Amino acid sequence: MAVIDPGRNDKEFQGISVVQSAQAALADVIVITCAQAPQHAFNAVYGSGRDSVVLAPPLLRISRQGSGVGEAP
Repeated sequence: MAVIDPGRNDKEFQGISVVQSAQAALADVIVITCAQAPQHAFNAVYGSGRDSVVLAPPLLRISRQGSGVGEAP
């Protein structure tokens, strides 16, 4: 588990590793929680070339049209 935050220089947050990119996270599942720019965060992660599953709560109103990524349960 890791926090992906390109603008953060800390190596850890609340005991969880902080990484700069989705590639560095080495995760099978990525959950979008960014409330400031959720679509941008989704596009950046989905466009990273990783085969990870990308999930997000419906309240973030992320458009998945044409992305091939399934809706969060």
